[in-house]
Amino acid sequence: VTLVWDNGQGLSIQRTISLFDRNTLAGRLGISIPDNVKSVGYESDNQIKNAGSVDWKKENGLLSIWILCMMTPTEKTTAIVPFNAVPNAKSYITDDYFGKIPPERLVLKDSILYFTCDGKKRSKIGLSPAIAKPIAGSFDFTGNVLTIIQFPVEKNGRYVNSKWELQKEPYKGDVVNSYNDGPLEDGSQLGPFYELESSSPAVELKSGEVQQYKQATFHFQGDYNSLAQ
Repeated sequence: VTLVWDNGQGLSIQRTISLFDRNTLAGRLGISIPDNVKSVGYESDNQIKNAGSVDWKKENGLLSIWILCMMTPTEKTTAIVPFNAVPNAKSYITDDYFGKIPPERLVLKDSILYFTCDGKKRSKIGLSPAIAKPIAGSFDFTGNVLTIIQFPVEKNGRYVNSKWELQKEPYKGDVVNSYNDGPLEDGSQLGPFYELESSSPAVELKSGEVQQYKQATFHFQGDYNSLAQ
């Protein structure tokens, strides 16, 4: 399926969604899928084009391709985000998008973050391209559902800083995020839902140039022992 959108003011977007068969899915992850595990996988191929006559410059603001996997939370859903364990790795992790996250809801062990995604407390984490790996996931321990996303990481790329504040360094943002929805101050709520997110670098496109960004998403469901393989 391919969708095309043009705002008539210099921005054109094209998105193609491709569904994987079971063999392609297994090959993309380099795994064998047990017979008793259900699976589905797809890839979104996203392109933005500078369709105007003026080159895009970082001084004037740049666009990023931002992919959000929005899913249903449970009492026992956890986002699992691995990262490269470089010195001072914590300084490359953003954990205060919507206030500091309580330690019982965000656990760091070795080189993996475990983030509670129960739809009960609005919070978000993000990892800089300095430490991010090209993979993240979540596990629903209630329904035994494993979700994995794959995406490219440009270690030295410009990534949009999406914190809700005036930016001192607007291009030192995160490549991968997870968001947990929760009640707002007035008690209302958007979801509940949770997200696994990835972003492209923000690129200075000349007039007529195109940027491409792909993310693959995989879902597996089965008994716990089979999924553990």
